[in-house]
Amino acid sequence: MNLSTRDQITHLLRRLGLGASASEIAACEKMGVPKTIEWLLDFEKVDEGFPVNPWEFCFQEDGQVLTDPTRIGRWWALRLLMTKRPLQERLTLFWHDHFAVSGAKVESGVIMLVHLETLRSHCNGKFIDLLGAVTKDPAMIQWLDNDQSVRGVPNENFARELLELFTLGIGNYSETDVKECARSLTGWSLRSVIPTVGANSARARLTAAFESNIPLVASTYSDGYHDPGMKTILGETKAFDTDSLLDKLAKHPQTARYICGKLWEFFAYPNPEKAVIDRIAKVFQSTDGNIKSVIKAIVDSPEFWSEKCVRQQIKSPVDFTISIIRQLELGDAALRGRDPKSDWFTPISQYPRGVSEILLSAMRLQGMFLLYPPDVSGWEWGNAWVSPAMMMERGKFASYLLGPGRGTGTASLILLRARDAGAKSVEDVIDVLIDMFDVPVTATQREILIRALNDEGGLASLTEVQKASNALAPVVKLLFATPAFHLC
Repeated sequence: MNLSTRDQITHLLRRLGLGASASEIAACEKMGVPKTIEWLLDFEKVDEGFPVNPWEFCFQEDGQVLTDPTRIGRWWALRLLMTKRPLQERLTLFWHDHFAVSGAKVESGVIMLVHLETLRSHCNGKFIDLLGAVTKDPAMIQWLDNDQSVRGVPNENFARELLELFTLGIGNYSETDVKECARSLTGWSLRSVIPTVGANSARARLTAAFESNIPLVASTYSDGYHDPGMKTILGETKAFDTDSLLDKLAKHPQTARYICGKLWEFFAYPNPEKAVIDRIAKVFQSTDGNIKSVIKAIVDSPEFWSEKCVRQQIKSPVDFTISIIRQLELGDAALRGRDPKSDWFTPISQYPRGVSEILLSAMRLQGMFLLYPPDVSGWEWGNAWVSPAMMMERGKFASYLLGPGRGTGTASLILLRARDAGAKSVEDVIDVLIDMFDVPVTATQREILIRALNDEGGLASLTEVQKASNALAPVVKLLFATPAFHLC
């Protein structure tokens, strides 16, 4: 497939990023494709540009401290919007789906925050390190009942998902392997300094924890509860414990294939060819499971740049919702009213809180409630995102941005972009919208959009911002309804 530099840049930003905003496209075009890949992958070198602390969503104006997982989800939604490290958040989302832990059972936002940071801090390192951190993560221990697993009566819940969903994949282990893995994983439990009830007590405990720099929740290991006996797992007999078990699973060739297959489907396309996975799995094994190296191998694959891949993946609710707001370049504006000197205990101001609530709610209505995956297998992707009900919710999203009774911020941004582009006709304005939202349209679709804006009054309707908001609303809704808009 013959792609221009701009086409390659936008493809990278859609797949490895969180949407292709005009400023990101311009900056990346100046860098070129190789440097853009480097910028995306080596995100540790990039200032994230996100100053908001999660506790700003928990501390309230009346002194209460509310730590339900939804508040952490709002904070993450705002981070997805504002981050200058888009691949880091996209990988965090991938691992959140892979190691699907839900606030429906883990009702503590504190524990879910620790889990989210575990995923983020290990997202592009070695898989064995991530697997070990997640296995000992308080949220995972509670989610799959490993805190109830002791010598003599091991709980098999985590062991089963460890084999089926997290490493080997279904069909590559036996029931005996599950039972023996459960024995190997015995002995883990939890400790927390945060009480589950009592606002004053929670505030005092949080303050003391912050000042003393101690973890708010931690996993603990009791050797006396661990089964030290010999176990036979995948044909090998030894006194497996947690670390030796995870090491064996992480280095297994089938784990390489399974993880690489999921990463390929997430970043490229479903049902990859065997030769593709064989090639990527070799990279996984030769780098000791280094995720950054695997992502680089995916991007370096000719299949990633093929017609089968480019603009052929159905957008998830994150891709749909977050990318639109990033394309409007509303990230910095989202902090309106927030004191730059805010600390742990400063409640988040109304405007960024409202933005985060809209983002989280819109994604939830479209089928993805961050920190609340539907079950241990995570969300269904691809065609599952475009059910009639979910498409209706996507269609409504334009109404959040433009139209009667809505704010004029979005319209102002569009008018500013049109002015900067030198738009002098309805056709020019439509081309600005098409470019702004990074969507290819057919000649017929472009004519429909032009006709729609003319029906709303044409250029005369864009002279005053509230009138422009009303006139642009049906046009943008039509643009969002084009099939290509739902592909990335």
